[in-house]
Amino acid sequence: MRLFVGLFLRLAVAACLCLIAVTGWVVYDTNAMLRNETELSAKRATRQFVISSRLGAGIGSERYELLDAARQIAWLSSVVGPGVCVEFSQNDRPIRRACSGWDGFGTSAPRWFISLFGTIVDPGPPVTREVTLSDGQKAVAVATADPVAAATRAWNQFRVLAGLAAVMALAMGILAALAMVHALLPAQKILAGLRRLEDGDLDSRLPAFATPEFDRVASAFNDLAGRLQATEQERAALTRRLVQVQEEERRLVARDLHDEFGQCLTAAGALAASIDAATPADRPDIAEDAQAISRITHQMMTMLRGALSRLRPPDVEELGLGGCLGDLVRRWNALGQDRARAHLHLDGDLADVSRDTAVNVYRIAQECITNAARHGAPGRRTVHLSLEAAPGGSVRLTVEDDGGGDPGTLGESSGFGIVGIRQRLQAIGGSLTVGSTASGIRVTALVPAIAETAPPVREAAE
Repeated sequence: MRLFVGLFLRLAVAACLCLIAVTGWVVYDTNAMLRNETELSAKRATRQFVISSRLGAGIGSERYELLDAARQIAWLSSVVGPGVCVEFSQNDRPIRRACSGWDGFGTSAPRWFISLFGTIVDPGPPVTREVTLSDGQKAVAVATADPVAAATRAWNQFRVLAGLAAVMALAMGILAALAMVHALLPAQKILAGLRRLEDGDLDSRLPAFATPEFDRVASAFNDLAGRLQATEQERAALTRRLVQVQEEERRLVARDLHDEFGQCLTAAGALAASIDAATPADRPDIAEDAQAISRITHQMMTMLRGALSRLRPPDVEELGLGGCLGDLVRRWNALGQDRARAHLHLDGDLADVSRDTAVNVYRIAQECITNAARHGAPGRRTVHLSLEAAPGGSVRLTVEDDGGGDPGTLGESSGFGIVGIRQRLQAIGGSLTVGSTASGIRVTALVPAIAETAPPVREAAE
């Protein structure tokens, strides 16, 4: 549940509880008021009844009987509170009953409220008073409150207070909602900052907030982003250094293989050819062994040339990036018909690409072709390389194959192909996107422009 909705619901629950409390107070106050009104009505009606009885000789006398009963009831009703009835009896015989109307309370309360009021309110016993008349006779006055009148009186008070409380609650709810929206604006900014941080924007920072709690969160976020940025910069610098060391090591290994191992193979091949030429006609076995050594030497020389082509950096200054990739594709396709066939498409002006950028593009293309051949389905392994110049001297390399596969599993494999490419690109500020096509996988690498860090290394031709 959203924080705003949760806070608003809590506020609504609090308003409902306040309304229930107001209802309880209204019911309690109305009941106490009616109880007090009943007692006062009994007291006033008793005094008025005694005064009226003194006009005659007592109950049952001629003057008393001649007294206008309606006028006496009117006198009694004038001192009885609204919704209260007072009945006078003598010897269990009713002699007078006076009730005060409650039309002033308004429309009668709904049935459900009358039933609810009667359930939760105890009106208490009727108020009873003894009356001693002027002739010494005794009478009893019993005052009771009309339950419908009591419920109606409570209903009218409740309706007024409930309406006022509802208006106040609505106004408070609107004001509180506006206040909460304003107070929670920093939360939206914090969430947006976290999203940017999740997307790799380590330059993202949060501003200072007026609310101390949010300001502390922003300060902690900025500290975290700063530390992540510093760590990422250190890791990128280390990765760049590792890439440089790797290129240097490749050049050294390629030089040693060419100068030492290559010369040995050349000498072995020449020696085998010399033995074959000098072998007597009666020793065909020696000639066959010499020819076998020549074949093995030639095969090893072919493998050595392939290893040297993979180890040595491309000669960008002479061939250019497009020429280097074209040479890579030609040499790859020449290795055998059972391997994935590669095709190259160039778009844009690639003449101004720096050497370091070209080396990174070359290595990424080399790794992508190898991955496509290694993981593609047999019989359907065509690799398309598309190279285009991007703004700012960057280069976008797209490699597609038709060998099937799931892009989501590439990063989970035990190899270091995609992982190594991603780390190389992250170290130089590039990006890598792996997606699927109708029949295979598409890898798109954006390689940014990199300043020259070292002069080109020229390897001697074989």
